[in-house]
Amino acid sequence: MNSTVNKLASQIQTAAHGRVTVTPQTPSSGSYWDSTKPNPLASQSSGASGMMTSRLLGRAELVDLPRADLRSYLQQILVSSDRDSGSMTLFGLQGGPGPARTPAERRGSVHPAWRTAYVHAMTYGAPLDATADASKALAAASEWYESHIEPVWRNWALGGGSYANEGNVFSSTWKEDFYGENYDRLLGIKHKYDPSMSLFVYGGVGSDEWEYDLHSGLLCEK
Repeated sequence: MNSTVNKLASQIQTAAHGRVTVTPQTPSSGSYWDSTKPNPLASQSSGASGMMTSRLLGRAELVDLPRADLRSYLQQILVSSDRDSGSMTLFGLQGGPGPARTPAERRGSVHPAWRTAYVHAMTYGAPLDATADASKALAAASEWYESHIEPVWRNWALGGGSYANEGNVFSSTWKEDFYGENYDRLLGIKHKYDPSMSLFVYGGVGSDEWEYDLHSGLLCEK
């Protein structure tokens, strides 16, 4: 792992032509327990509220395109609906022979884009007012994403897929984003085994056939 990280740091510095300095620091401890005992499973920050959106990006989106285009896409997804609060983008590494070589009969319902993705890119640029009306706050944030960030994803990685647990469930293309070509088959399974929608979640299969009221908690069929 150290050699891989050092190689990556060297490549970043070379590509930046000296404008970026990367200094890897290797963590060390006497044992696993020594490293985790101070803060086991603890995060040093909490309490943030906001919406996020994400995309699975592969070679076509990260390597096989002009660097100027890549830079432009990155700059566009880093904008925030609130300039004073800023934004954040995370890259989760997903690449590897395991997902790519999984036999077709074992792939289940996962979006096909997972088979070729290098990274899962997540961007946080729409903070929410936790004291405001929840429905209005979510609607405002989702509208901002739909007009500012989702079009960037679609231009950059059309059909690239997303991850519902860390994505924008209010995207107008959520079916394609989360399920891709598997959606129609999954909808048939949903209707067969859960026709009363006892299991509901925003962005879930068949969720657009129902209306959920955040104020009353009522889930009604449209």
